Amino acid sequence: MTLERIWDAHRSGATPAELEPLAGTARELFYLAVLADDRAAAAALAARAAKLDPDSAVYAETARYLARPAADDPYEDPEPFTAFATGGGNVGLYRNTHEVLRSVYAELGSVRLLDIGTGEGHALLPALTPEVVEVDVVEPSAARLARVAAELERRGITHRAHTRTVQEFTAQASSLSWDLVQDTFALLALTRAERVELFKWLRPRTKQLALVEFDVPDLGSGRDPRRFEHLVDRYEQGIREYHDTRELVAQRFLVPVLLGTLAEDDGPAHTEQPIAHWLEDLASAGFTPLEPRWVFDYWWAPAHLIRAT
Repeated sequence: MTLERIWDAHRSGATPAELEPLAGTARELFYLAVLADDRAAAAALAARAAKLDPDSAVYAETARYLARPAADDPYEDPEPFTAFATGGGNVGLYRNTHEVLRSVYAELGSVRLLDIGTGEGHALLPALTPEVVEVDVVEPSAARLARVAAELERRGITHRAHTRTVQEFTAQASSLSWDLVQDTFALLALTRAERVELFKWLRPRTKQLALVEFDVPDLGSGRDPRRFEHLVDRYEQGIREYHDTRELVAQRFLVPVLLGTLAEDDGPAHTEQPIAHWLEDLASAGFTPLEPRWVFDYWWAPAHLIRAT
């Protein structure tokens, strides 16, 4: 039975339990696990998929995760995200991101910088050069921002730390301006319309934008077979990049993020998009986008630097 037939039957009211006898492959069983509303039933289906295909990291890790009580929001605990961000393909991704950001700073000379969605500073702090003379950092997590502010203080860099969302920040910072505004994988938390409004707000307040984002294909949302297969294949590669920290990264970050992403039937929480759409959005806000620059072939999608003046 193909995934398309399973999906059609599910939308017509058939339950995963009713469809299970028709599933002949590990991929079909795992698809039924994703479609199941009951956690115990989903765990059993994922375990069957893992047994049928013992080489799959996604099936095995998902079965283990579902066999445990539901966990908290994976973004709330910094430990698994830090292990994720400092291992696997992220090592090369961030290394190359630091390099391209430094090249932007060098080109601009003296830089008053706004960094949006700073997190724990994985992208910002290693990239900073003497050209950056002042920094505004915006991050809603007080714990994460405190770490960044402490490091900026230690380095003697003039800075302002804003513990708020970017929407809250823009409502209160109308008098500020910068030489450069940068974002590294943070603006995907906004809807596309919200991003365009942010770009419009930034247009008279900065000389240039530098965004590092992924070139993600437009796959819609929810558990459509095409999107399901793309996500499972991508996360299979991502999980395999972790060895010593796989337990922490897979169980407390990647697997819950994967399952949460697949459950987004009413629209994705993270509105990633193709690079071409980023360029369109910047142009519609009054910026002039430059030619995108490849940064790194990451397991999720290729990353690019997008600059706009």
